[in-house]
Amino acid sequence: MSRADASALDPQSFTDQVLRALKSPGSDELFPVDVLSILPGSQRDFDLFYRKADGKTVLFCGRDYDFTERTQLRIFNMGLEELYIPAEQAEAFFRYQEEHLSEIIADESIQPTRRARVLQSTGYFLMRDVMAEPRAKALIGRAGRFVSSTVQFVLKEPTAVSHLMSLTSKDYYTYTHSVNVSILGVALLRRVRRCQHNACRVFGMGALLHDIGKCRIDPEILTKPGKLTDQEFAVIKTHPVIGYELLAAGGELPEEALSIVRWHHERFGGGGYPDGLSGSAIPEAAAITCACDVYDALTTNRSYRKAMTGVEAMELMTGPMADHFSPEILRTFLAMIRSNHPKLQKPAEPELVAADA
Repeated sequence: MSRADASALDPQSFTDQVLRALKSPGSDELFPVDVLSILPGSQRDFDLFYRKADGKTVLFCGRDYDFTERTQLRIFNMGLEELYIPAEQAEAFFRYQEEHLSEIIADESIQPTRRARVLQSTGYFLMRDVMAEPRAKALIGRAGRFVSSTVQFVLKEPTAVSHLMSLTSKDYYTYTHSVNVSILGVALLRRVRRCQHNACRVFGMGALLHDIGKCRIDPEILTKPGKLTDQEFAVIKTHPVIGYELLAAGGELPEEALSIVRWHHERFGGGGYPDGLSGSAIPEAAAITCACDVYDALTTNRSYRKAMTGVEAMELMTGPMADHFSPEILRTFLAMIRSNHPKLQKPAEPELVAADA
């Protein structure tokens, strides 16, 4: 089997199974991993199973057994594209995958869609940890390494964004949303201004951590199935400042990244929060993140509504919500979404009129 062969597992099925493993690490369920994410000669602390034609799973390679190039060749000769790992060993596997992420992403012999799966699932694992312990400097360092791999993939692989978007979880969690917004944001930033790796990395860090302040918000408010009261919405609106102060105190992030965290809910036409900025007073990085944040939120299932289609989200963003966004950034964003969704029907695009700044 060629290393470029496509995986048989549907992108959404893969994402759903990864999320189940992250949410229920103590279960006895098995979840799939791409065989190409296991590097010959590397140390690992998890067992590998394979699924036979009759559906039964059999131990292929125990954690104490060396995984060599010969082992990998045997897998290819068996026609296997996925192996399986017990959910109880999910933490060990995702930590391993994170440690080897840059090597996997840089390996151009691996099909882009398969590298995208590794990147996306690693990001979900990482942000789950960051949201649980946002003050840990080690976690911020891990986030930086993840963003570097994301930027490397987006800059060097023309189809990266398309593959990553196909893997986006349709169920909303703060940690999955954070990864989605970071990926969309880095790609959009490259279209708005042709920045190099370091500038993309700084931006990507801010986008990845834009909702970090929600770790201090009551989960019952965040997941409330019905309409929020005015008091509850006032609490929600504190998360940009909470996140900004939390990260600024750590002294780890540049000001541009911090500006994203504080001002991604400001509106181009005014009326946003926390500082009521408008027009050009909103930093470009925050305005870019705003468009990506809204689109991802609209197209994922929330506790109070089902996900919109891409077309529905674009119609809302160019219609009733148009004054939330910089017109030029919105045009560029929608062009990017359409170019990476070839089956997405192009709706009539109303003229965007810039709100008074």
